[in-house]
Amino acid sequence: MKHFSIFIAAMISVLLMGSCQKSQFAGDAPQGDLVTVTLNVQAPATLATKAIGDGQTADNLVFAVYDDAGVELTDLRQGDWTMSQPELVFDNSAKPQLTLTTTLVRGKEYTFVCWAQNKNTTCYDFSDMKEIKVDYSTAVAQDETRDAFYAAEFTGKITDHFSKTITLKRPFAQVNVGTADAEAAEKAGLDLNALHSTMTIENAATTLHTFDGKVSGNETVTFAIAPDPDEVLTINAAGYEGATYTWLAMNYFLVNDGAISGTGSVNGADQVNTTVSFKIFDGTTAADELCAYEVTNVPVQRNYRSHILGNLLTADGTITVVIEPDFLNPDYVVGL
Repeated sequence: MKHFSIFIAAMISVLLMGSCQKSQFAGDAPQGDLVTVTLNVQAPATLATKAIGDGQTADNLVFAVYDDAGVELTDLRQGDWTMSQPELVFDNSAKPQLTLTTTLVRGKEYTFVCWAQNKNTTCYDFSDMKEIKVDYSTAVAQDETRDAFYAAEFTGKITDHFSKTITLKRPFAQVNVGTADAEAAEKAGLDLNALHSTMTIENAATTLHTFDGKVSGNETVTFAIAPDPDEVLTINAAGYEGATYTWLAMNYFLVNDGAISGTGSVNGADQVNTTVSFKIFDGTTAADELCAYEVTNVPVQRNYRSHILGNLLTADGTITVVIEPDFLNPDYVVGL
């Protein structure tokens, strides 16, 4: 078994989420009046060009409002294309955002829940925005459309018209596999364009509880075989700044972690260890398997990337050429 390093690297863009604690919105108008709320919802900043993990695939927002008893005010839901509502789509700016408005009652308290994903992805059930379900049953490796973002915001008592900026964060960890020996493998006859991978991750959570940011459920997830990412994996962790690897595998999953200190956010989510197994193929069937690895104690954390790196495609071989100094007996004689 080869030895390789495992480390966890922070996302390229570290986003500061607005306070999720209850706050007062100053004003002196009578209770019971209607007030207008304007929200500027921001997705993570993107890279200059489209790449895996840049957040650009999660371009649709669903917005829900809950009363102080935790009951959704269904007439205030917006952007839910599954209910034939008009879509809320982020713009194409360097920091994608959109603006929406809603009307609330003065003197009441509310909770906003924002969930952003690709509208063509069916693995998330957000019919109940308090408990968003994750379905791994049809998970395919290297599926960038599984990227998603969320935030929950507690208003405190509404006393006047107000505006608020809400920044979304990714509730998932991204696990990557990169190799440094692709060039050597290609020289040895490997067709890099034919590479596929599959991955199994233990202890994946299945439900995101948006109000407190906690998770529940426990499942071993296997991502079905798919072509390797057609991109270069660039590392930005200390000691690896700018280092590049051939990207063999990439998958998102909901980390089964511990206590959350940042209410309604990924803030305070623990780093935990899990076991990651993966196989590399030079085709699409089990018969095309090149190598298989199981890596224990891989550190993972929500809104972070974990990288498994090494010389994964090749093995060094020693070839010895020996010339014996003596001829074997007997000699062969031909008489004329």
